[in-house]
Amino acid sequence: MSRFIYFFVFLSVFFACSSETDRIQNGENALVEVKGSVLNKQEVLNSMPKGLSASDSIQFVDSYVKTWIGTELLYDQALRNVPNLPEIDKLAEQYRKQLIIFEYQKQLITERLEQQISETEMENFYEMYADKFKLNSAIIKGLFLKVPEDAPQIEDVKKWCRTTDAQSIENIEKYSLKNAIIYEYFMDKWVSFSDVMDNIPYTVADETSFLRNNKILEVQDNGYWYLLKISDYMGKGSLEPFDFAKTQIQEILINRKKKDFFKEIEKEMYNDALRKDQIQIYNWNQESSKEASSDTITTKP
Repeated sequence: MSRFIYFFVFLSVFFACSSETDRIQNGENALVEVKGSVLNKQEVLNSMPKGLSASDSIQFVDSYVKTWIGTELLYDQALRNVPNLPEIDKLAEQYRKQLIIFEYQKQLITERLEQQISETEMENFYEMYADKFKLNSAIIKGLFLKVPEDAPQIEDVKKWCRTTDAQSIENIEKYSLKNAIIYEYFMDKWVSFSDVMDNIPYTVADETSFLRNNKILEVQDNGYWYLLKISDYMGKGSLEPFDFAKTQIQEILINRKKKDFFKEIEKEMYNDALRKDQIQIYNWNQESSKEASSDTITTKP
C-alpha cells in the first residue's frame, strides 16, 4: 500500500474515531505513545487549521505526529542528561507566576482601568493633541463581499452594491447569509483601506488616486467575485476622526495610568492581607543582622 493511501485510510479512521465523545472520555482516542506520553486525536484536531483539503489534512497530521514524537524523544533524553533540573523547575515556576500575574493585570485593565477612562477624557486628549493624530494610510467606509463566481444573482448583488440604499443593504444582508464567503459592513465606521484590500486580489498603485476616482471595485479571480463599495474615504495625512483614533487614545491613557493603578491595587491587596492576618513578618532587623555577623569566625594570619 502506498504511503498516501496508508495515510488516507489512517486519517479516515482518525476522524471517525475522534467524533465519538464517549470513546474520547474513556481514553480510547490515543493516537501515538512515546515512553508513557500519549498524543490523542482531539489534541491534533484542535490544532488543525480549518478549511484544509483532504490531502492537506493528511500532510498536517503526518507532520504534527512526527514533530510530536521527535519532541518527546528529545525531552526524554534531556531529562536523563541535564544536571540542573531543580534550577530549571525553579525558573519555570517563576515564569509561571509572572505569566499568571500578567494575565491578571490584563484582566484588571479591562475590568477596572478602562472603565475609569471616560469618553470626555478621551475627547479632551484628542482635542489637545489633534496634530498628532494624522492618518498614516487611507481609511474608508462601505461594505465588502466575497462570493463564489457560480453563486446565484451575481448581477443583482452588483446592482445592490452600487446602489446601497436601505432596501439594497437589506437584500445584500439576506443574500450574504446563504451565499457570501465574507461579508463586512462598515458603512457606519472607519476601517483601514489596506486591511480591506488584503482580502482582494487587486493591486492599488496609488491609493489616493484610486479612492478619488473609484466608488466600486469588482474583481473576478480564482473562482470568486470580490465586491467593494466605498461610501466615503479619508486620505493619508488627514486628521484621524475621533472614532478611529479612540482605541489608540485609550491605550495611551492606559499606559499613562497603569503604573499608579497597579501600585494602588498592590496597596489594597497588602492592607487587606494584613487585616486578615494573611501576612506574617518575622524579625529581621539591624540587631539580627549584627548577631548574624558576630557568629562569623574570622582568622588572622
